[in-house]
Amino acid sequence: MNKLAKGSLAAAAGTILLLGGAGTFMSWNADATITGGAVAAGHLRLLPSEGPATWEVNEQKVEDISAFRIVPGDVVEYTTLVKLEAEGDNLTASLELTDAAITATPGDWASEALSAHLEKEAMLELTPESNRITSNADGTYAINAGSGTIVEDVLVSVRLEFPFAAGTATDEDAMNGSVDISDMSVKLTQTNTNNPQ
Repeated sequence: MNKLAKGSLAAAAGTILLLGGAGTFMSWNADATITGGAVAAGHLRLLPSEGPATWEVNEQKVEDISAFRIVPGDVVEYTTLVKLEAEGDNLTASLELTDAAITATPGDWASEALSAHLEKEAMLELTPESNRITSNADGTYAINAGSGTIVEDVLVSVRLEFPFAAGTATDEDAMNGSVDISDMSVKLTQTNTNNPQ
C-alpha cells in the first residue's frame, strides 16, 4: 500500500475516534437533605368591640346627635371602641374611612352640598395600656406584633368639620341638608412592602 493510501486510512480512523468520543461524557452528582422550615402569614383585623359610643360637638358631649343642627364652624366627633388584632413581624398600617361611610340623603341637593362641604377624617387613638402600636409622623401606625398576636382595644374617632368662611355665602347651599353615617366603617390597611428593592 502506498504512503498516500496509508495516510488516508489513518486520517479516517482518527475521525471515527473523534466522533465516537464526542457523544460520551462523564458526570457526577449528589444530593443532600437540609433543614428548612415552614413560612406562615400573619394577619390584620379590625373587629367590633362592645363599648360605649359618644358624640361631641365642639368638644361638648351631645346625647342625641340626630336632634342637633350643625352650622359652619362646628366640629363633630364620633368615638367608638374597636378591637385591633394583628400578627406579623413587620407591619405598618393606615386607618381611613371607607368610601360609603358618609353619604348624603339621596336626591337632596342640599344634603349633597353639605356632604361636599364637610371635611372628613378618621383618627386612631391608642388606649394608654397599648405598648406595641405606635403612631408615625406620616399618619400611619407601626404595629409591633412580632411572632405573637396583638389584641388591643383602640378608640376610633371620626371627625366631621364644617369649615367657616366669614363674609362668603358659599355654604348656604348646604342649609337644611343632612348626611347619613349609620353605615360608617373604617378600614385598616397595611402600608409597608418590606421589599428592599
